[in-house]
Amino acid sequence: MLGNEIGIITFGALAGLAVFLIGGSLLLYAFEILLQSAGFDFVLFPFIWWVIVSFIFGPVIGGFIGYLYFKRSRYSKTTYYNPLTENL
Repeated sequence: MLGNEIGIITFGALAGLAVFLIGGSLLLYAFEILLQSAGFDFVLFPFIWWVIVSFIFGPVIGGFIGYLYFKRSRYSKTTYYNPLTENL
């Protein structure tokens, strides 16, 4: 049961990191292109700061979502691991 919990939370943390890093980078790039096309010539948010924010908040939020998923799944129930009970 602990192995499933660790795996699900780790997958959630990695997925959160990927979503924050890739999705946020693309949104930040698109927003800066939009500002430059409107005539504004400044950098709204430096990319290195977005990488730092992604590496902090992405895994935390993704791991929390993974933890919530584990608690609601059948893998968190001890009856799933007992061979004498019927697994539903």
